[in-house]
Amino acid sequence: MDITVSRATSVEDQRDARYLLKTVYKDEFGINFDEFKSVFPLDFNTILLVIRNEENQLLGTASIMEPVGKLFPTEYIFGANVQKFEQVLPLAGAVEIGRLAKSKDAKAGIVTKAIMLATMDYLTMSNFQGWVSTVKSPLYRLLRSMGLEMFTFDEFAQKEGVEAEIVARYKGDHIESFFASTQDTVTAFRKIERSGPGYQINILL
Repeated sequence: MDITVSRATSVEDQRDARYLLKTVYKDEFGINFDEFKSVFPLDFNTILLVIRNEENQLLGTASIMEPVGKLFPTEYIFGANVQKFEQVLPLAGAVEIGRLAKSKDAKAGIVTKAIMLATMDYLTMSNFQGWVSTVKSPLYRLLRSMGLEMFTFDEFAQKEGVEAEIVARYKGDHIESFFASTQDTVTAFRKIERSGPGYQINILL
């Protein structure tokens, strides 16, 4: 199976990725994405990624988002206290990787590998110094097990009203917000095999 990660440049790619994202938010988090956007309307400059197989079926999507001013999506939505650490972390040279979604028909492992490789390749080719993300605990533990060094943001601003309700639904039992440097990302992710029995991952960014 050939897997390709590319930018969603066509109308079809963008439509399919947004539909998948809406489906996952509804099925996994009980969140209507249109409602989510109305509560958190700030737009971040985004590169939308699509993961497709050789039959052009969409397996997954992810977003690479630049901060607005100094504000990262994980601060805006979840209230993570990121800027508190701007003196010790290269936040001015960082992007956020998020809004991950996987098709029900896709194997989680292969989609996760593809997103990790795309993250590493994008950071290095674009000369970014690191990335911010907010993930569920299982993915955070996987990243830890791979040896990724992460600086975790443990302080969160208190949300109120509808914002608090949406964040609570998304968070579930727990989430983790963190920063990882490009150097540490390369060290951890370069171990990922781009090909193996029955698959080949191609990153075209």
